[in-house]
Amino acid sequence: MFKIKIIMLMNSKDIIKIRKSIDFDITKYWRIIRSENIMSEKARDAKMGSCYDLKMLLNEIHQLAAKRIKLKLMLQAINLNLKDDKGHIDFNKIGSDTNYETIFRACELKEELSQLSAIHTLTPKMKSNKNNKLIEIFDAATLGRMKHALIIKINKQDKMLEDFNNNTFIDMDIKKEGYSMYLAA
Repeated sequence: MFKIKIIMLMNSKDIIKIRKSIDFDITKYWRIIRSENIMSEKARDAKMGSCYDLKMLLNEIHQLAAKRIKLKLMLQAINLNLKDDKGHIDFNKIGSDTNYETIFRACELKEELSQLSAIHTLTPKMKSNKNNKLIEIFDAATLGRMKHALIIKINKQDKMLEDFNNNTFIDMDIKKEGYSMYLAA
């Protein structure tokens, strides 16, 4: 059986264009989630909002964030000029020997935590009001659980970064570089 390998060459400009498109979509989806988490029953029934399923939008944000990490890694591989035997940039060479993926993943998780913190929910007073006709998709308890889970993931990424930084060294020739450069630190 034959394996077909498709090779597509992309330059930095192409990757940046795709990343900017993903940036735009993620920003748009967070705006929709923030603005439509609480809506009146009438507004929802009249389809006054975007009519997106907010839980599905959050899932789409997660998928786009994973793609954005890969795009950033591709750009990093290009910037570091990591080439394979054929002279093409090898995206896989950026992998486990560096901490770029950890950095990018930590940034995505911290962005999500920030965005979740900006989502408004119904207050207990609003919930106890019998005339309340408001609906919320993500209540405070759900957001709290989501943020707690994110903080645990962020802590793990931060620990990985700290371990990498504490255990990775560079040999410097002080005579060549000039001793005064190191005294300032």
